[in-house]
Amino acid sequence: MIRARLTSDTEITGERNNNGNNDAVLHWEVVEWSIGTPYQLDLEVQWNAIADFIQYDELAIYAGSFTGSEDIGVDCWDESGSQWVNLGNLTASSWNNFTVGTYLTSSNFTVRFKGTDETIDSTQDTWQIDASLVRLIGSGSSEDAVDNDVSDVDSNPDVGTLSNFNNMKDPGLGDATLTEEPAPIFVKLVGSMESESATGASAHNFDYNLQNGAGNRRLVVVTVGWEDAEATASVTSITFDGVDMAEVATVVTGTGYSAFSGLWYLNETYLPSTTGLKNIAVTVSETITREIYVAVVEYINVAQEAPDDNGTYANPSAGDVAVTVTVNDDDSIIVASAAQSGNSVWTNTNNLVNIQEELLTSSGAALGHHTNATSGDTTVGWNSLGTRECMVAAVWSVAPAITDYDLDQEVQWTDLPYNLPNEELSILVGSTDAEDLRVEVWNTTTLGWDTLFSDLTQSSWNNVSIADWLTSGTLTIRFKGGDESSDSTQDQWMIDAALVHIWSSYVAAYKLDLEVQWTSVDSSQNNEYLCINGGTMGSEDVLVDVRQGSTWYNVFSDLSPGWNNVSVASYLDSPTFTIRYRGASETTDQSQDTWQIDTVLLHTWTNTYERASEESLEIIASILLKFPRAIAQSLSVQANAIRTLIGERLVSLPVNILAQTIRGGTFYRSAASKLLVSAIAQATRLVTRIAQETLTILTTGSRTRLIERLPSQVLTLQAIADSTVSLSKSAAQSVRVLTQATRQWSLFRTISQSVQLLTQATHQWTAVRQASQPLQISAAVAKQWTSVRQTSQALILKALATST
Repeated sequence: MIRARLTSDTEITGERNNNGNNDAVLHWEVVEWSIGTPYQLDLEVQWNAIADFIQYDELAIYAGSFTGSEDIGVDCWDESGSQWVNLGNLTASSWNNFTVGTYLTSSNFTVRFKGTDETIDSTQDTWQIDASLVRLIGSGSSEDAVDNDVSDVDSNPDVGTLSNFNNMKDPGLGDATLTEEPAPIFVKLVGSMESESATGASAHNFDYNLQNGAGNRRLVVVTVGWEDAEATASVTSITFDGVDMAEVATVVTGTGYSAFSGLWYLNETYLPSTTGLKNIAVTVSETITREIYVAVVEYINVAQEAPDDNGTYANPSAGDVAVTVTVNDDDSIIVASAAQSGNSVWTNTNNLVNIQEELLTSSGAALGHHTNATSGDTTVGWNSLGTRECMVAAVWSVAPAITDYDLDQEVQWTDLPYNLPNEELSILVGSTDAEDLRVEVWNTTTLGWDTLFSDLTQSSWNNVSIADWLTSGTLTIRFKGGDESSDSTQDQWMIDAALVHIWSSYVAAYKLDLEVQWTSVDSSQNNEYLCINGGTMGSEDVLVDVRQGSTWYNVFSDLSPGWNNVSVASYLDSPTFTIRYRGASETTDQSQDTWQIDTVLLHTWTNTYERASEESLEIIASILLKFPRAIAQSLSVQANAIRTLIGERLVSLPVNILAQTIRGGTFYRSAASKLLVSAIAQATRLVTRIAQETLTILTTGSRTRLIERLPSQVLTLQAIADSTVSLSKSAAQSVRVLTQATRQWSLFRTISQSVQLLTQATHQWTAVRQASQPLQISAAVAKQWTSVRQTSQALILKALATST
């Protein structure tokens, strides 16, 4: 036989779950064995008051780190099959989610953690569990009938009768009957308060909120206590709302430093007829060294007479205080007060419940009572107090019975779900008598009753929200008669059903909102693209947003399989770049979609032009550059709006290129001049001139065009992109090429060999060359062109950009 016990790091058995910052550590140790040392784990945990009727149910367990190599499995109890069902093994340092709707069929749900090697396991493993949660998603509704009528949350016995209680559980079973009975009379505490003066005072007063008005057979008792450097001080006056209070008894102990305690009272005849703030004023014969302590307590249903008995006790040493009084009638009330020199606690009581207690400056005082005292001698007191301690006690009888029909019947629900947005109490009422029938709910925070219905409506459902009170699986209400004072008529009410209705109207929707981020990105490049390589895509569109500042901007309305590329230059303005994936349907999406993402990257680069031989040209954003050019000539570039390039080459070999774009630059070539470049752009360009009469311009784009002109006067235009075009021209022949573009380029060359390059919208290229006539080519942007002119008759234009 092999047994094991669960222990924590502090050797306290039974640690199961911790939702805080620290992990609960689950491990076990062998405590008894007969063969070998097989380590085992089998630990159950349970949820109660779960809304099992909600649409989707998920078990979520966050696992911390694992020590050892053994897996830890999770099982759940299947009530319908009365067996454990394995959900799977946990993954360390992550959330582990399991769908459990098939097995979550009641308000209780049980799972167990179990080691996966349970036979000949000689290694002790440890697993950390950070949180175990049951997640409920979607809509659902449930009506839960009242469970019992045996509760007593206010420690007061029921009054009246509740017959056929089970009929209250179902509208179809008939009525339960509530009937008033003459109310038993018992003394009831309805209010209390304490206050103390500053040290060195000879008087103290404060306001007390009187809870009951005339007609309730009231008793108010006040106690005064202090510690003084002399034993000569006494109370000269105590008034309640200006009325002198009657003294019960006082006591002093000690000859130098002394303790003092006393009791005073007023009953119905002398108390104010109305409730509210009433002033209590205490005057002392001389200044008191320590504080003057005053406490007050209010009762109802007390006999309207002097105390049946009272007594005092004084002890100049540390120890116990006790007073014995004679009780004349059952259900009487004993009230006691005490004072001490010292700060011993008041928790060690003898037949007393503390009403008020205070530890003051090297002293203390308290007020307590003993309720429902039976006839005969009863001893009450406090134990283990400090030095110089004294006490006063008195007993009052309960008021005589009167004809008063009352109803006070508690009923209770247990194991209710209590985290749903809609929670209502529904009571179906049959016939009723003339007296109102109140319904009150027990407030677990204030430990008092709050009114839900001031009067139930007969022959109908009465519904009220209980969301403010349903804070645990237990809910208690009581039925209370509307007339609870001198009610001489017995009333009866029929209750057909009492239900708690709990529901959620939320429609579950699958959602996606997932962020990923780059850091240390070079955001200064001219070209910046987000590139996402998608795999298999779900049927729902998946959106991609980019973050700039505090705002999201959508860049893909749906990803496709394969590469998805988009410029993010207007958003990539810092080293940190964040994107997020979102589902296109986020409100009522009841289908779970999956999208496969193979690669996500940022592609950034800047255009570059090269110029061989003895010259080079570089254009960088917003910078003015000057470049020398050999052969005693110069070149200048001027760029404007929509990129129109015009080149002229005369006998003296000047070349003029005019580019209309969002950049500025003009190239001029003449004798003894230099190359000047003016650029307002965010790119870098290098221009290379081969030999003496060859010019190459490199940029970037999605097309490549190659134009060659050989000495035999053959011109070839080759497009390396979606198509390839070849043009040949010889002798006095002409060639015309048509395509589409958004730019205009013109090159002119005279002396029987002129070249004109013209580019316009809709990509039209025209190449014409005759003996003494110009050659015209219309071309496009976002393409690449190269024009080669060998010897003294070659021109190369090569573009590797979205525009030139």
